[in-house]
Amino acid sequence: MLKTEETKVLRDPIHGYIHVDLKVVWDCINAKEMQRLRRIHQLGGDFQVYHTAEHSRFSHSLGVYEIVRRMVYEIDQLREVLSDYEKAVVMLAGLLHDIGHGPFSHAFEGISTYKHEEYTVKIIMENSEIHQILAACDKVLPSDVATSSVKATVWGTIMARYVSFALTACATMLVAEAFASAVTVRALKSRVAVGIEPFNVMDEMLASISFVTLITNLVNMCLKFMLITLVVGSTSDFFAAIKSDAPYPLV
Repeated sequence: MLKTEETKVLRDPIHGYIHVDLKVVWDCINAKEMQRLRRIHQLGGDFQVYHTAEHSRFSHSLGVYEIVRRMVYEIDQLREVLSDYEKAVVMLAGLLHDIGHGPFSHAFEGISTYKHEEYTVKIIMENSEIHQILAACDKVLPSDVATSSVKATVWGTIMARYVSFALTACATMLVAEAFASAVTVRALKSRVAVGIEPFNVMDEMLASISFVTLITNLVNMCLKFMLITLVVGSTSDFFAAIKSDAPYPLV
């Protein structure tokens, strides 16, 4: 993969600095299909209600590229396993994964017969400036990037659902713990009111709270282990899927 004459650095409000040193990546960023994303809101029409929701699919795609770039170069297991070509493929997949979005992002899919992933594949694989840039670098690069882009979108959705489930479960446990503590304190007040010895009541309360805390901590540990397992497992499956030749359905 050809390098740029100098590393391009883009200032980003979220990621700090975005670095580009591959010519094919830089050319794709400047392609008209990619520049079109500057005019597409990431959150569709939400900016009409939330006046700061102005960020675009262009800035989002650059952010995804930068995260993938850091993953493949800073995580030892990925840097050592992936070849330079494979690193370029997944970085380009991150950059181009949303290139098929229409006006108002997902809202456009409500009036279209295609999903944005299908448009993404068409733009990468058919007659476009992006396709010409990729094919000029390597004739199989468009196919590899198109396949990886779809798989990245699918696995990203799956991982987001896993994380959402785990966070919801953790929040539920926190609410349960607060409820249990409130019930314990209420029981203490009731028993004191009917004349039960405070010392005995305090012993019972401490025992009750200790039991509730023990159970809550065990459940929280299980949830954290589940979250780590799901994220690590999904990440491994994601890169295994990218490297495989098996087709993946659009969802």
